[in-house]
Formats: sequence, structure tokens, C-alpha cells
Amino acid sequence: MRATSPALILSVLSLAGGCAATNPADGGQFGEESGAHCEVDTSTPLAMDEAGTEGITPQDLVDLAGGTHSGSLSWVDGSSTGLTVTVSDPSNARALTYVYVDDSGAEISTEMAMDCGPTVAVDANLAFATDDRVLAESWAVALETGTPGTIPLYRSLEDLAGTFDPADYADASYEATWAYLDATFADSGASDSGVADSGVHGTITGQGQQSSGSGADGTVSATVYPIATF
Repeated sequence: MRATSPALILSVLSLAGGCAATNPADGGQFGEESGAHCEVDTSTPLAMDEAGTEGITPQDLVDLAGGTHSGSLSWVDGSSTGLTVTVSDPSNARALTYVYVDDSGAEISTEMAMDCGPTVAVDANLAFATDDRVLAESWAVALETGTPGTIPLYRSLEDLAGTFDPADYADASYEATWAYLDATFADSGASDSGVADSGVHGTITGQGQQSSGSGADGTVSATVYPIATF
């Protein structure tokens, strides 16, 4: 695997294999900025109890993700800590439709365009804090889904308030490291493997970059490594 910027972790983590697999709340697009991707076509305001795609209402998103979720987070070194995730202040409820476009913004028609399905979205504040204070974060996020009973959330971990440093968990020495949060809010029936009691589960994954050679013969490679599960 190769990467030249943190954005390429999307493909390394198989999150850019199809539009629906990446986070549509990331700048209003799915997939990589520099290639074909799903882009917002229409945004229609919704009342909180108004149904959008698949009968999903904005209130469904708030009922699923809103409030405080308490659980535990396990670091790759075998230690664990308490985790509190709080979602509050929902606003700007809307229905979104997408089109599949190339890097020039021109709409294209391929089988992958089928993954650019409509979604329902609500803006909110998300607090993500571990008891060990390694993570003590508060973000403005968009809760967005086109699938009843589950809300994916994907975020790059940078400019943090806590002490978290992805290099501290790396399995080798890298020139540069990044980390990404991949979480899912889900109801009790949304996962065959079971959902954590907290109602939110996921992983924190790191990526380390190394380069070798120079000029036309130079290469840049990226290695994915686990950091935490919750």
C-alpha cells in the first residue's frame, strides 16, 4: 500500500472502495478529494419527525446517537480505560442526495454511482473522552445515514485537546503518523457480532509513512496499525 497524504488512509482502510463506505459528512463528499467521489446534489430541510430515505427521520438519528454513552476503550498495549461519548445540540436536519462525479466535478455513470444513495443528516456536537484523558475531545459533526438503525462516523484525529499521539502506539519507527476514528452508533439488532452496551463501538487506527529512494525511483509507503477498540 502507498500513500502521500493522510487522505489516502480512506483507501488503505477500505473506506473508499465504494461511496457508501466512507463518511458522507466529511465535507459533503464520499471518497477521496482527488478522484471520483459522491458529491452532494441536493439538500432539503426536514422537520425532526419528517421521514426521508428508507423512512428515516432526523429524530431517529437523535434517538439512536443522542445523549451520553458510557463504555470502555481498550488500547493496543492491553490496557483499558473508561470512555464517555456524548452527542448533543442537534440542528440543521436535512435530506441529502448525491451524484457521482470525477475530479473535475463532471457527473459520471458507473456501477459505483449506485453507492451514492440518499441520506438523512443532522448536525450535532460530539464529545469523546477517555478517563485517562488521552482523548478529551469535542467536535462539531454531522450524523448521517441512509440505513435504518446505524450511523457511521469517521474522523481524522488531529489538533486534539488530549495527550494522544499516534506515534506512541506505532509498531515501528515512521517518518510521519496519523490516526483515524471509525465509529458506529447502532441499535441492538444492527450487528451480527453484537453491539457494545454503550450503543457506540468502533476502532482507532494509525497509519505510518515511510519513504525510500529519491527522484523517479523514490517510493512512499504506508502501513496501517491498530491503536484501540471500543
